[in-house]
Amino acid sequence: MPVTCEVFFLILCVFGETVKSTCPSGYWGDDCKTACETNCGSYCNEATGVCSYCRSGYWDEYCNKNCPENCSSLSCGKSDGSCYSCTDGWYGKMCNNTCNVNCDKCYQTTGACKVCNDYKWGEFCNNTCVPNCKICDKLTGECRTCKTGFWNTSCEEKCSDINCDICSISSGECQTCKAGFWGETCQNTCGNCKSDKCGKSDGRCTSCQSGFAGHNCSIMCKLGNCDSSSCSVNYRCYRCKYGYWGNLCEHECSQSCSSGCDKSNGNCSSCTSGLWGANCDNKCIYNCFSSSCIRSNGQCSTCKSGHWGLLCNETCSYGCSLLSCNRNDGKCSSCKNGLWGEFCQDTCGEGCYYSTCRHSDGYCSYCKSKYWGDICNRTCSQGCSSSCNKSNGKCSSCIAGLWGDYCNKTCMYNCSSTSCSRTNGHCADCRPGLWG
Repeated sequence: MPVTCEVFFLILCVFGETVKSTCPSGYWGDDCKTACETNCGSYCNEATGVCSYCRSGYWDEYCNKNCPENCSSLSCGKSDGSCYSCTDGWYGKMCNNTCNVNCDKCYQTTGACKVCNDYKWGEFCNNTCVPNCKICDKLTGECRTCKTGFWNTSCEEKCSDINCDICSISSGECQTCKAGFWGETCQNTCGNCKSDKCGKSDGRCTSCQSGFAGHNCSIMCKLGNCDSSSCSVNYRCYRCKYGYWGNLCEHECSQSCSSGCDKSNGNCSSCTSGLWGANCDNKCIYNCFSSSCIRSNGQCSTCKSGHWGLLCNETCSYGCSLLSCNRNDGKCSSCKNGLWGEFCQDTCGEGCYYSTCRHSDGYCSYCKSKYWGDICNRTCSQGCSSSCNKSNGKCSSCIAGLWGDYCNKTCMYNCSSTSCSRTNGHCADCRPGLWG
């Protein structure tokens, strides 16, 4: 009993036998160096070189024989070359027999016709339909469709309407008019329809000849502003020449449009500089930088120097350096010398060195001589001989005759030259004749 292969890449089943594969795909032999036949599938028996299957169009053990030329898709059995199916017009195991000349298609096994050509019927389509019958029943010969201009089950009656192409086989009523005609009795002429085809009931054209429009293609197109010389059934130009819009391209785009406008509504594709709105008929406000604003709402893209707000209609604080401030809230980016605060509305302390202080809180980095404090607004003690400490106001040195951190204490009278220690008031020297 043949063993079923379970692992495709390790075992191949060839003719019901299990063969272990040690050769790479496409090779066979003891040393696996002999190539499988050209028309083999991916594998061949490593011992014999027999192909596991053939490429399309070939058969036999080594796939070196061509499938019969009338096999459908050139596909045939590997063992005997028999066709799986035949191309139209052929039958037989090898598709080497010709179907009856009146067959459109026939069965592969028997050659009996599946479909007969027009005017023929019967198992092998050997019988001819009655005169004026185009298609008849394959088994009974009963007429199903008459030739143009005839009706009745025997197709012996002529259609009554002269311009009728096909009429009812049972009643003779016209169903389809000849090209170029329409109406109940095909009494009307189609307009300038393309290929002379129009609806039988209403004369509507499927498409018009070039230069005509309307449901019946009876209107001559005169669209000077249309970018194409043709027009549609509904009398609409598909594309206007540059600068025009409308169904008939009868309107001019606004002169404010910088690159044409929409055909359906005239809205500008883009605006010339300084304008905004669907039709670019609004001016950007004066304070927009480069007169540029957002097309949809007129808001400035960027403000001119010294202005802020969505419409740039607010003025930056005078104290802002270079009149530059935040677009959204007007807060200064930096202050002019001597000012501080969000809007540079506050003055730096009078004792700030070079009148310069921190923008956010007015803090002075350095104080002028005789001033101290975070914003240098406090005066050093009068007893200080020069400057004082910026943080606590303590004097760097005292005027002669004074002592203490703030030089607010007087040296003893008996001190020589009224000079004493700054820290404890002790005399450096005594007046002549005194000691202690």
